Amino acid sequence: MLRAARKPSDALGSHAPGRRHLPGDANPQFSRLVATLAGMRLWLVPGQDAVCTVESLSQRGGGGVGCGRTGQPGYATGHAPMGSVVVGPWRWRPHRRILFLVLPDGAGDVRLEKHGRLLRRLAIQRNGVIARAYDATNVSWRAPDGTRRRMTIH
Repeated sequence: MLRAARKPSDALGSHAPGRRHLPGDANPQFSRLVATLAGMRLWLVPGQDAVCTVESLSQRGGGGVGCGRTGQPGYATGHAPMGSVVVGPWRWRPHRRILFLVLPDGAGDVRLEKHGRLLRRLAIQRNGVIARAYDATNVSWRAPDGTRRRMTIH
């Protein structure tokens, strides 16, 4: 994903949270758009020591930023992807829960689950996934080593 040439569409939008300043050395000049869904956007913003995900809910605003160290051991193996669940203004409305994930090369078969039962499969776009979580309790994926991994959705 980061090896491919950066395109103009990879730039953080003017509405993206943290567009001007991100923690650590994450550099917006190296951002990559990794997933889109109904006006929502997910970018990966790398640095030498820090890497961030930037989630935008719409061009009117909203979203979040999450950062970590580039050397976190679980990301490269696909056992602990970067991501978050963003909740809209009405917490009690399940369609307001949005799942954002960045998975490494070779990950696949992403599923939304409710108590271990498959609700639906999700598409990976350029290493990113965006989905309305509704009443899902878990998201699972196949890591590059073939193991199935799970993350609880709160």
